[in-house]
Amino acid sequence: MTHDSNDTGGRTAWIVVGSALLIGTLLAVFVVYPNMKASAISIGQDLAELDTKGASMTAEQCVENAVTWFENCDVMPSMCLQEVPTSVARCLHAKDRTAECKPYLEMPPRSQWTFERCKERGIEKSSSKELTKSCTAAWRALDQYCKTGQKGVFWGVR
Repeated sequence: MTHDSNDTGGRTAWIVVGSALLIGTLLAVFVVYPNMKASAISIGQDLAELDTKGASMTAEQCVENAVTWFENCDVMPSMCLQEVPTSVARCLHAKDRTAECKPYLEMPPRSQWTFERCKERGIEKSSSKELTKSCTAAWRALDQYCKTGQKGVFWGVR
C-alpha cells in the first residue's frame, strides 16, 4: 500500500484549522468575554448615576455630559459609542423636558445641524471619527427624545 502525499497535506490542514479554532475559542472564553463583561458592568454603573444626576442638568448639559463621558470612557470604545444615546436618554428622562424640547420640535429638519453643534464644542472634521460619531449621536438622541414626546431614542449609532 502506498501513501498518497495528499493524505499528509490534508491531515496537516486539519491540524492547522483545528488548532486555530481551539486558540480562537480559548481566547474568546478567557480574554474577550471577561473584558466585555467588565466593560458592561462599568458602563452600567456609569449610566445608573444619570437616573438621578439628570434631574439637575439641562438637556444640553445631558448631551455634553454624554460626549464627555465618551471621551473618558476607559472600556471598549465600541461599547462606549453604542451607549452614548442611552446616556443622553437616561439623563433626559430624569425630569420633564417639555419646555426644553420646544425648540427641537419647532426646528426644521436639517441634515448638518448635529455637526454644527459639535463644531461649536470644538469637534471638527480633524477630530477622531469615534468622537465625531459620539457627539452627533448625542445631539440626535436629544432631538429624537423630544420628537417622540419624551419617550424614545434611537439606540444605535450610525
